[in-house]
Amino acid sequence: MEFCVYEEDPTGRNCLGKAVIESEDYAEEGFNGELALKAARRAHACLRAKVQVAGEDAPPGPPLEFTFGVERATKDAPYGLTLDGQEQATLSVLAVGAGAFADCNAMVRPDLQIRATDVITSVNGIGGSSTQMVELFAGVLQAECTVKRSVRLAVFADFGDGSAPLGLDVYEPQGTQLLVTGVQEGHLQKQLFPGDRIVSVGAFEGESQQLLDRLRGQSGRVQLGVVRLAEVHCR
Repeated sequence: MEFCVYEEDPTGRNCLGKAVIESEDYAEEGFNGELALKAARRAHACLRAKVQVAGEDAPPGPPLEFTFGVERATKDAPYGLTLDGQEQATLSVLAVGAGAFADCNAMVRPDLQIRATDVITSVNGIGGSSTQMVELFAGVLQAECTVKRSVRLAVFADFGDGSAPLGLDVYEPQGTQLLVTGVQEGHLQKQLFPGDRIVSVGAFEGESQQLLDRLRGQSGRVQLGVVRLAEVHCR
């Protein structure tokens, strides 16, 4: 079975990627999980698919929270993670490069791999402080991380003539993600939740202060790229 993902705009219809599931993967019990999108523009893009066998319930989906163990040979060996700790209580994964995490990813099934947009909530049982978790990473060879899955969404907002307030409280802009801490009455009241991270405004991606400036200058209907915890998205 082949899935094709398309986008359609005034210039035409464009293929964003394709995913394939073999019959033996769903024929007996069905399927409920993620499929890698081939030839996708964005790295590690995937498609969530559910296939039910007639008369049967679909199997459980991939976990929204899981434990990930990582080991490196020496304290000088890189983990390969780019992290954002601006939320102070957790660590947001911005990228997974060459290093211990990528090596360990290769040894586990896809739905238990750590990837960009995931959130690390504890390291070796220590949570609640992004600073402590970073320091702990630096001093150990083995780490067991509690990870919450996030999803990247396209959120459409109508800014009207641009005169109404945004209705957003945001953490002091830093890095490349604009962290939403509160939502009041305004353009984005129904589209965003506290804890969301805005990563693009229209086609623009950049520093969080630039994203905030772009938001304040918008009018009409605009697409926002938003990273949201999967447990919030699935409510």
